[in-house]
Amino acid sequence: SIKIRVCRASADQTLSPMDGYIGMLMSVFIAAILFLGVENSSTPRQNQIPSVQHLPRDSQQFFCPDNESLCINGQSCCKFDSGFYGCCPTPGGLCCPGNYCCYSGEGCALEYKVCDRWAPSGYLVYDIPLPLKEPVNHFAKIAPSLSSDCPNKITACPDDSSCCKMSTGGYNCCPLTNAVSCDDDEHCCPSHYTCSVKNNCTDPSGQNHIPFYTRFPTSNVTNLHFCPDKTSRCTSHQTCCEMTEGFGCCGIPNAVCCANKKYCCPSDSTCDEEKQLCVKK
Repeated sequence: SIKIRVCRASADQTLSPMDGYIGMLMSVFIAAILFLGVENSSTPRQNQIPSVQHLPRDSQQFFCPDNESLCINGQSCCKFDSGFYGCCPTPGGLCCPGNYCCYSGEGCALEYKVCDRWAPSGYLVYDIPLPLKEPVNHFAKIAPSLSSDCPNKITACPDDSSCCKMSTGGYNCCPLTNAVSCDDDEHCCPSHYTCSVKNNCTDPSGQNHIPFYTRFPTSNVTNLHFCPDKTSRCTSHQTCCEMTEGFGCCGIPNAVCCANKKYCCPSDSTCDEEKQLCVKK
């Protein structure tokens, strides 16, 4: 119930017309706030799906209701629109259609694909949605092998990248083939583009601009091992997996390579290709 305290003028106090006018305005203002607060608090929320969180089977992870998808503690299970489970990055989150979720106590504003909540003032405010994450046991993607030696013959980059020389004399990798290296040792651009001082790549016409690409570290060739094709190479903590063309590298040691030649799983798992999950044996 809402309690309202009413203050009255004493018998010997005289109120001016202005006092009465201000008092009337205050009464209308308070009544409007109370009306909005009551109306808003009773507004039903629709299309909300409570998240489900099973008790953790170990100290770090827990299974979703399908008994296959794994989320980590501090998350909650929500279904993707595809019907498979994903992980909402907050405990007790509210699952929303559209592959996102909201914090506990918020609602799904489906029209704008955001979260909403009622502020103490009675106004509806919108919050940023939380995108669903893939389960921790989702397939790992097979990456291109490290078959491109840099000119120093000491380091290498993945097949779909380029070696970029740094001012120190060493090399790092650009995630583009035939890339243009920028002078800052950190960025690169596509072939035929130039590195602009405005932190973007400019095409030959000078009219079109795209953001810089970020370089990443090389791998030392002494830490690489050859795959069965005797051409592709992976690091010592990776597993060679056959792809549709040649071999690639799975970032899991002693991994199981899935039959689709795109993904891989830990050695104690099998590939559930329909659900794209690594299921423990």
